[in-house]
Amino acid sequence: MFVGRFLADREMARDVTQDLFIKLWEIFRSFNSLESIRAFLYRSARNALINYADHEKVKALYESREQYKEQVEQDFLSGVIEEETHRIIYQAIQQLPEGRRQIILLSLQGHSNQEIVALLGVSLNTVKTQKSKAYQQLRTILKQVYLLKIFFPL
Repeated sequence: MFVGRFLADREMARDVTQDLFIKLWEIFRSFNSLESIRAFLYRSARNALINYADHEKVKALYESREQYKEQVEQDFLSGVIEEETHRIIYQAIQQLPEGRRQIILLSLQGHSNQEIVALLGVSLNTVKTQKSKAYQQLRTILKQVYLLKIFFPL
């Protein structure tokens, strides 16, 4: 089949060919020679293939836009979740006593226990103990926040 040379989709090629012959059948009496029928079929096949290619381009553009929109929505949602998580954690950190808060904030900034000892002028044991107590307190606070979010969603 002639159209099949230009379309990888065999079903689509059959559909296009069938449509061409239906059009030919509808206007068959208006032709006065075999050459004009042949010219009509070639011209119609060309136009049908161009229309199909244009349709495929539009379809691909639409699909890529939809994929882009989905990605943007996912990225936006991830960003919102990340921002809200940071806000909730830092809000919980603000509830800690001053010493624990300083130690946790320095730790979150990437400072080692030794660096925190040097910055605050306290013992290594104090840093470890206060950090451990801060994490326990944060777990308790954040568990309460989590339960509140479950029972009272905004």
